Amino acid sequence: MRVKQIEEPETAMIALRLPPDIEERLEALARRTGRSAHDHASDAILDHLENLEDLELAERRLEEHRRGESETIPLSDLMTRYGVDH
Repeated sequence: MRVKQIEEPETAMIALRLPPDIEERLEALARRTGRSAHDHASDAILDHLENLEDLELAERRLEEHRRGESETIPLSDLMTRYGVDH
């Protein structure tokens, strides 16, 4: 769970319609943590965006590999390079 808050001088407003059970969970989390529901929702959106961007990057790299545009390094070579016992 992300705890780092991003402070932006200018922010956009977005309205979300949440099912009651999700809204209740979000409000309960806000009460337990002393952070606002807004902060938790913003963090959740940011985490999800980062996950989707990571997935897009991984898929692009996989396609590059399949087209023969990139090389791989055997795991054993990486383990040796970084001193990991295998």
